[in-house]
Amino acid sequence: MRENDIVARIGGEEFAFLLLHVNEEQARLKMEKVREEISQLSIRYGEDKSLSITTSIGLAMLSSSLQSLDELYMKADQKLYEAKKAGRNCVR
Repeated sequence: MRENDIVARIGGEEFAFLLLHVNEEQARLKMEKVREEISQLSIRYGEDKSLSITTSIGLAMLSSSLQSLDELYMKADQKLYEAKKAGRNCVR
């Protein structure tokens, strides 16, 4: 992430990324990169076991129709559930 981006845990397994001064294409590319890097992680435990992680990401942008942080969060949450419904491990 860039120095001026904001990342926060918002509860449970949910995190928010606030990317400043990017367009939708740039944001989507960044989130795809985050998703891909996370999916390549392998957490080893025990003697011979490993755990893989996938990530579903809901992407929302401030716009004339989404102007408050509450509206932005609700849109991102809607997109997150679309990603989960689409089979997980994707950006919607």
